[in-house]
Amino acid sequence: MELSELKTMLELSGGAAFALEGGRICAATPEAEALGFVPGEAALGLPAEMGPEAPGAICLKTLKLAGGKTWTLRGMALENWLLCFLSPEKPRVPGPNENSLLHAAGRVRAATQEMTAALDGIADYLPGEDAASRCAALGLRSVYRLRRTASELELFARLRSGSYNLNRQSCYPASRTAALCGEAGELLREAGVRLRCELPERDAVACLDWPLLETMLRELLTNAAAHCRDGEITLRLSRNGRNGLVFAVSNLWDAPLPEELFQRHGEERELAPEGLGLGLSVVSLGASLHGGSMMLSRDEEGRVTALLSVEGGQGSDQSVRSLIQLPGGTEATLEALSWVLPPHCYRLEDLL
Repeated sequence: MELSELKTMLELSGGAAFALEGGRICAATPEAEALGFVPGEAALGLPAEMGPEAPGAICLKTLKLAGGKTWTLRGMALENWLLCFLSPEKPRVPGPNENSLLHAAGRVRAATQEMTAALDGIADYLPGEDAASRCAALGLRSVYRLRRTASELELFARLRSGSYNLNRQSCYPASRTAALCGEAGELLREAGVRLRCELPERDAVACLDWPLLETMLRELLTNAAAHCRDGEITLRLSRNGRNGLVFAVSNLWDAPLPEELFQRHGEERELAPEGLGLGLSVVSLGASLHGGSMMLSRDEEGRVTALLSVEGGQGSDQSVRSLIQLPGGTEATLEALSWVLPPHCYRLEDLL
């Protein structure tokens, strides 16, 4: 190849390019000369290991040139020359993190507040049972679904980053579980699902972050109700040692679960497995924070059981405030079950 042909090849690159021969620059495009790569001079700033290569060999280097700008150099050996092509390195945009999730949660909450205010404003103009009222109930259910998404985003971000302050307080878990099952069971009947609650005969004081634990239980009940073949769910509470509790949520699933889901939860883990939905990730992280775990099992009939184990603390925590205020009561249950309950459970006349 002649030198003129080499120059033509460099010009075809449409950018900064030059050729080395014997460690010196023998040809360069105007863009490369502007960066200091002038024919006849030594190629300053190049790594020392860049030299003659076997024909066809490719090398890739990162250079910081005048002005502090970073360039990517691609070198290709051709006969007696080393052809070098320069391109500015594009700045890398950091991926989403916990702050991104919190920002998204805030945007969702702001939108739902505005939508709730709008629905509240038209509630007085809607007759009780007409089509407009049913449409409004459908819209309000969507608001509750968005609230649930925002809550999951925020709680997941706090749990994963370690900024959630576990706040164990003395409580009677059997009584609290009975109250939760009463609220959820009454609403689930509207969706054609019966919830049975099995509790220990004696209740005992335990130090738990009950708002967080209750949020986790609502998630398990929602998942069970969404895939219930025979319309029955069982929530069973039992003690495990002196301070431990085990919650078991069982139901007959309407379809086989993906094998990968069981593989992710086939053994105890300290961190949430990758690739899960926000809800199950929150349960896994919350269980780990309580010194326990979340596992799945299934029998030959297709009955799936989610086992949630937690360890109670030795005493109440001094902290009484957290960065996140978890919803509670019937409103929280309406929010958690919004993906399985029918629209008439969200009539504006009853809720706003």
